[in-house]
Amino acid sequence: VVANSSQGAHPSPPGNCVISQFLSARNHAETEKTELIMKIPKTFIVATASGATIVGSTIDSEDDFRANVCGTIDEGSDEIFAFSVGCSDTWTLDTCTVPADWDNFLHIREETGGGCPGDFVACDIGSCGVGYYESAVSAFLNAGTTYYLIIDGWGSGIAGDFTITASSTAPCIISPLAEDSLATSCTTNADCAGISSCVGGRCYVPKNRYISIQPNNPGQARRLKVTLTDSLPHPGSVSDSWWVQSPIATVPGAVPKPLVGPGECVAVLGAEGKAADLDWDAAGCQTLHITGCPIEPTSVYDVQAVSGVDMSAPLGVPTILKPGVKQWGDIVGMFTGFNWTPPQGVTTIDDVVAAIKTFQGGQVIAPVGSVAHLSVADVDPGNINSVVNFNDVLAILIAFTGAPYPFGPADADGNCP
Repeated sequence: VVANSSQGAHPSPPGNCVISQFLSARNHAETEKTELIMKIPKTFIVATASGATIVGSTIDSEDDFRANVCGTIDEGSDEIFAFSVGCSDTWTLDTCTVPADWDNFLHIREETGGGCPGDFVACDIGSCGVGYYESAVSAFLNAGTTYYLIIDGWGSGIAGDFTITASSTAPCIISPLAEDSLATSCTTNADCAGISSCVGGRCYVPKNRYISIQPNNPGQARRLKVTLTDSLPHPGSVSDSWWVQSPIATVPGAVPKPLVGPGECVAVLGAEGKAADLDWDAAGCQTLHITGCPIEPTSVYDVQAVSGVDMSAPLGVPTILKPGVKQWGDIVGMFTGFNWTPPQGVTTIDDVVAAIKTFQGGQVIAPVGSVAHLSVADVDPGNINSVVNFNDVLAILIAFTGAPYPFGPADADGNCP
C-alpha cells in the first residue's frame, strides 16, 4: 500500500526552521546545545496501514540537517518528510524491507508548533541491512499528531535512492468519524451548545432512529459493525451486535428519488452474513445514516470498521437522551433565512410544520427550504422505512402534545432490542 502524499497538505512554515535545544551527546553522559537547521518538509505522508511506503532520493539533496543524536555527525545529504499515522500504535519505519544499499540513518521528531520539527522521538543507525548500514526506527506514535522523518547519509557525500516502509504492531484499521453537520470540534459535551454531544471530537446532534457517521475509509474496503453498549429501555440487549448492509438506493415501490443529499447514504442493520464490505467513500457514502429496528432512543452504539478479524477502535454514538419530555419529536430548530437551524431540545409547532413540508414535498435532501433531513424526520417507531410519510408526521404531532416515546416490545426475531 503506497502512502497518500500531497504537496501543501501540511502548513509549511515560511523559510527554514531553526531550532535550538539540548540534545544527548554522543556518549549520552552529558548534554550539549545543538542547532537544528531544517528544510521545509518535502511532502505530507499519511501512513494508514502496514506496508505504506515513502519513496524518494537524497542524491540531489542538500545537507541541511545538523544534530548530534544517535552518535553520528550526519554530514550526508538528507530529506525531511512530515507524516502522520492512521492509528495510535508502535510503528517502525525502515530502509531494509526494500534495501536501500547505502549507509543511512532515520530520525523522528514531533511537531510542537509553528510547522517545524520539535521534540525528539527516536532515531536509528544501521540496525538492519546486509553489507550496508540501513536503518529501522521504532516508536509509539499517536494518530492525529504530525511527526517529521529525516533520512540522512551516514557521512560526508553519502546519498542514495530509498523506499521507507512503515509498519504497525497490529493491523491499523481506522475508526469511523461522527457526522460533521455542525462543523464544530469538541473535547467534552460542554463544548457543544444546545442538545448536541461530543462524539469522537465532533459536536454531534443525536437522533431518534438513526446514527450518522463518516466511514472514513477511502481506498479500503471495510465492513461496519454496530454494538449496543447502553440502553435505557432494553438493558438486556446490551452487547448485541448487528452489521451494516448495502446502501439503500431508492424507496422500495416508490418512484426513484434521492433519500439524502450528495455524498450521503442510508443503510440498515442486519445479519453478519449480509454485511456490506465496501470502500464506502467510493460508493458515494462519505456520510452514512444507519437505521433499522435496533436503533432506538436513549441508547449508545459502538461503531467499528472491520477487516477480516481485525477491528478499529469503537466510536460511541448516542441517540436522543430525553424521549419523555417532548424532545423526541424535535427535528428542527428555527427557520432562519432559507433553512432550519439544528434541533433546540423541545418539540414545537415548527417541528410539525417541517415534518408536513417534508412529507408533502417528497424530497428529503437537506437543507432545502422548509424540508427536514430524513435522518431526523423519519421517527415513526413502528415503521422505520427510510422515507418521511404520514405516520412520521403523526408521531411528531403526538410528541408535540407531550406524549413520551412509544417504545415497543422486543422484536420476535431477536434482531432488535
